[in-house]
Amino acid sequence: MSVAIMMWYAGGAYALPLTASFPPSPKEIITSLQYLKITKLLAVALILEEIIEWLHQYDDIGFQALACLKFVIYGGACCSTDICNELIEHGVNVTNMYGST
Repeated sequence: MSVAIMMWYAGGAYALPLTASFPPSPKEIITSLQYLKITKLLAVALILEEIIEWLHQYDDIGFQALACLKFVIYGGACCSTDICNELIEHGVNVTNMYGST
């Protein structure tokens, strides 16, 4: 069953960031998580890598926004062990959703 169908069945909703660019920048994603009080994040591995890189350069406090999520799911490609370990070290519940469509 696809992630979209599972989300709708469970009564969930999708919040797509309203951003000036596409794909959204890491800053826009973190800001959306905080402002909209998002509880779950589903992203491709590359977006997670870009978020981590941005957090290192500009805003380590942003890790708190990720740690407040119930979970972060990534799919579409492998996510490096280093990225996953760093997320876990910052209290982020991260999991792989291979074949989510």
